[in-house]
This record gives sequence, C-alpha cells and structure tokens, in this order.
Amino acid sequence: MSLVVVEFEAVTELGRLMSAMLEAELNINYLYSFIPYPSGKPVMALSMEDNDMGEQVLKKHQFRVLRQEDISR
Repeated sequence: MSLVVVEFEAVTELGRLMSAMLEAELNINYLYSFIPYPSGKPVMALSMEDNDMGEQVLKKHQFRVLRQEDISR
C-alpha cells in the first residue's frame, strides 16, 4: 500500500492537517510519525482512502508533500 508523506513546519500543525482531511471528507486508514527529518521538521506518513486526493488537499493547504527521493538516504 502506498503512503503520502508530509512535512510540517511545527508539530502544532497536526490539527490543521486533520482539519483539511475532515473538510475534504477523507478517511485516514493509519499514519506513522517519523523521527525528525534531517531538516529538523516533523514528518508523517499517511495512508488514506484516496491518497491522490489526499495529496491534492495537502498541497492546497500549503503542506509540503515529500517524494521517495526526499526521504531516502
């Protein structure tokens, strides 16, 4: 199953992310938090009922969606 990985400016933005998903009526199946990414910002991976739509919603709400090459060592 694929995941959408999103980077936050601060941990306090989690509420804003959840509000965006609620507004779009997208269910989150599960999520994982990462140890802070090398940039020092919090990172979370989400599995949603529609990851493509979820990615669009996150971008619309000014969240940075990361790609595999962004998180691979």
